[in-house]
Amino acid sequence: MKIDKGLLFLSLWLFTELALGHAMGSSFLHLTEAAPGKFTQLWVPAKQIERLATTVEPVYPQHCSQQGPIIDCGDKGLVGEIRFTDLPLHADVVIRIEWLNGNDLTQSVASETQTVQLTAADNGASSWQQVLTTYIVIGIEHILLGIDHLLFVAGLILLVGFQRQLVWTVTAFTLAHSLTLALSVMNVVAVPQISVEIIIALSILLVATESLDKTLTLARRYPWMVAFIFGLVHGLGFAGALREVGLPEHELPLSLLAFNLGVEFGQLGVIFTVYLLAQIVPRLIGGREIARPVILFSTYVVGSLGAYWTISRSSELLGLI
Repeated sequence: MKIDKGLLFLSLWLFTELALGHAMGSSFLHLTEAAPGKFTQLWVPAKQIERLATTVEPVYPQHCSQQGPIIDCGDKGLVGEIRFTDLPLHADVVIRIEWLNGNDLTQSVASETQTVQLTAADNGASSWQQVLTTYIVIGIEHILLGIDHLLFVAGLILLVGFQRQLVWTVTAFTLAHSLTLALSVMNVVAVPQISVEIIIALSILLVATESLDKTLTLARRYPWMVAFIFGLVHGLGFAGALREVGLPEHELPLSLLAFNLGVEFGQLGVIFTVYLLAQIVPRLIGGREIARPVILFSTYVVGSLGAYWTISRSSELLGLI
């Protein structure tokens, strides 16, 4: 049974994701020039890094001094090497620098290099190629690190299976979250983030519940409609993450497009990888005999996580935790 094999591998992939966890995620360093040569620092380490015993801090060039959040580089300006000590594997840092002259720079630093080299020539606007590359990477990372978004996509696959209808369902999800992402970033739509997170959790619970119901429910007849409606909410979730990074004002449309492309590349990459491996792996582990119980168990795992997040986030909204 082709569909069962595909769903079986999806289930195994979900268990692997939950067991091994995700990459460290992106930390953010935002430097704003408040006076010539003086910068205000905003350093936001990734949540996964905060849980580790290791402390990751930016280390500035020797001619720069730091007093609290103020970085003073004097007449020489912010040139030289910025280094990030003890940056864990699979972690990265997104740097955004804004100068008094209105120019800005956005760049990503990988754990393999741990450094970024700034020259006097960098005191200028980022090229469109830099903006495109940086925000595509941020988009890919966000979808791969956002387990709630991935579980919703997994729930859609469990609901629809690897059929042609999955293409239309994922397309509807894409169109919806792209729409609200743009509207939210442009401040046309504003919804409290905690409310968004609660509805996202509910969406995971719903698709898991519907995938267990074998009757011809509305969700089974029109999964694209469910994907579109909840995709509108997931787009608001993406917007919240994008605001943390910041967007270059002179390249707002390009950075928004690049982030969206990154989200789609990551999403389609996961679906394609699961589908491709689903044709191979089940043959090695006796697919049909264990497919149904594993798929059933994985559906309960997805639904249980959705229920847990719904309760915990609702409790946070009500001030109970």
